[in-house]
Amino acid sequence: MGRNPIQSAGCYGILKSVQGNPDSAMEALDFSDITVNQEFEDLYASVKEIFPELAVKHGGRIGSFRKPKA
Repeated sequence: MGRNPIQSAGCYGILKSVQGNPDSAMEALDFSDITVNQEFEDLYASVKEIFPELAVKHGGRIGSFRKPKA
């Protein structure tokens, strides 16, 4: 799925559909070059409980490069 014009919301929607289908045989999702948000990361953590073998690759997390407050 990487290198497609979808954003974090699209990645979230795809992962949500995997979560809603417990009989899924999905093994990996590749969202290379697509940055995701914390909401996606939280959903992924939840989905990993259902599908512990699911591997998700993405282009990083939005907001992960903020400077710490002094």
